[in-house]
Amino acid sequence: MIPYQQMFCILDYRIVSYFTETCIGLGVFDHLAARPLPVSELAELTGTHQRALYRCVRGLAHFDLFAIAAESTVSLTDVSRHLILESEFSLRPWHEHKADFELLETQRLRSIDAVVAVRR
Repeated sequence: MIPYQQMFCILDYRIVSYFTETCIGLGVFDHLAARPLPVSELAELTGTHQRALYRCVRGLAHFDLFAIAAESTVSLTDVSRHLILESEFSLRPWHEHKADFELLETQRLRSIDAVVAVRR
């Protein structure tokens, strides 16, 4: 793999992670737990822009996190069912722990920047 391709893959997976975290935060996976929904209804339930949500969902469908049927009806896959809060093997607690850790790390880095600025 040439360096350009390698960097593209790294950036692509970062975007996938960001979109997945966004959908978790909006409750998209939980809204789809009961039944498939049209993107229009899903956007209304999550308070998001319909076209933007569709683009996010469509991107994640390439990684088997959503299935998109006729008339933009979105459903979960066997993979994404692990992101439902009430799932027996939910990965949501891990995600929430990870988010807390990232917040602490950001605060720590900002504190270090403040100390360095004072020392100058």
